[in-house]
Amino acid sequence: MLSIVVHRRSRGGSNLLYNPISDFSLMLTRVNVDVSRIKSNRETGSRDPVIRVVRDGQEMYAHRLEILGPSAVVYDPTRPGTTCWIETEAEIVLEERQAAATRV
Repeated sequence: MLSIVVHRRSRGGSNLLYNPISDFSLMLTRVNVDVSRIKSNRETGSRDPVIRVVRDGQEMYAHRLEILGPSAVVYDPTRPGTTCWIETEAEIVLEERQAAATRV
């Protein structure tokens, strides 16, 4: 069993939120870059996060991502929508520029 815990922390390292999620067996996480958000950022001058992370049906976005374990890059041109992504069952750390880091 793999226990997943979400942490939000400031860059200074103080933990703001501990939110334990129930145990999951080998929870797969998929990571890709949202090209439409990149285009929108260029057009509007905004800096919205573009790294998209999906785990257990939850979608999160980040400016920076660190995978704390094994992962694989997958390319499937026959799949509609996203054709290239990263898959991992490892813990990951997400960072937003103005906000805190999120560990899942």
